[in-house]
Amino acid sequence: MPVSRIMSAYCCTRYGFVKYNSASSIKKCLVPKDSPAVIQTCYASTGQKGYTRNKNITGHPKHRGWKVQEADTVHQGYILATQIHKFRWHPGANVAVGRNKTLNATCSGTVRFTKEIFIPNPSSALAEAVATFPRGAFLYKTTINIVPRPDIGRFKLVETV
Repeated sequence: MPVSRIMSAYCCTRYGFVKYNSASSIKKCLVPKDSPAVIQTCYASTGQKGYTRNKNITGHPKHRGWKVQEADTVHQGYILATQIHKFRWHPGANVAVGRNKTLNATCSGTVRFTKEIFIPNPSSALAEAVATFPRGAFLYKTTINIVPRPDIGRFKLVETV
């Protein structure tokens, strides 16, 4: 595009960019009189600015939820479920509650999920909410149980029994 058809342009100088509106001033900016082969270059006067704070946009995944399924075989100390704020899965037989409401197996066996009717304490706020349910409606809670496997291979002498 010829320089004469340009309406306005920006030229880099020592102190920043300068806007030129006429074609003659643009020619002066692009090609100096004394040295037509040399064109001015512009360098940053300071270093490039960066963003140094830790970016926590999405947060760290917590991997909450149940870790085992129905009929899985687990050993003592296995984590069955991780949860926070409230119990979504309640501890059943052979299940202990750890830190942050983590459910752990206390013995080796098979995992069983059961639904049980939950009757809240009459003085709690949850009892007032249950009172508004229609007649015949129940509040259920899910419990995680461990059915211990039978001890096979552990024999005792008849004389010691």
